[in-house]
Amino acid sequence: MPEGGAVKGGAPDMLANITDTVTSHPGLMFLLGCIFVVVLLVIWDVRKKRKNGKRVIDCKMMIGIGEIFAGIMAIVLAYIAYVLIKTTARLEKTQARRILDLMVIGSILFWLDILIPQESSGETKIQATAGLLIFLYGYGLLLLEKYREGRGEAKS
Repeated sequence: MPEGGAVKGGAPDMLANITDTVTSHPGLMFLLGCIFVVVLLVIWDVRKKRKNGKRVIDCKMMIGIGEIFAGIMAIVLAYIAYVLIKTTARLEKTQARRILDLMVIGSILFWLDILIPQESSGETKIQATAGLLIFLYGYGLLLLEKYREGRGEAKS
């Protein structure tokens, strides 16, 4: 087998091209993050209205929309996780491990607060906020490292 793998110099697949395009532009990643946050806020609002007994949409239609929406969200989250893991794999080992740890811990804290709701009686959701801030800190470190990497390549 030749050095560099069996398909050295072969054409990259479509998913690799899409991933390279998305990760090379931080503005596009920011846009995806904003869309993700808006979708989460919509879900949160619908759940809150349901808890208060208000009818949001017809129940038959809500189940179908919910299943479709959950599938789309699972695909989007899986893709975002794949892109982030692929992006951190190109960094220095210790820095990549630190960034991944921060992002995973932040995600777990955020989703635990959403999936296991606690009676808060109007209190701020501190656990979800802390999880989001930890995740964004890890993401900020990732952007900083990629910026430094690109800056170093531009200088040489």
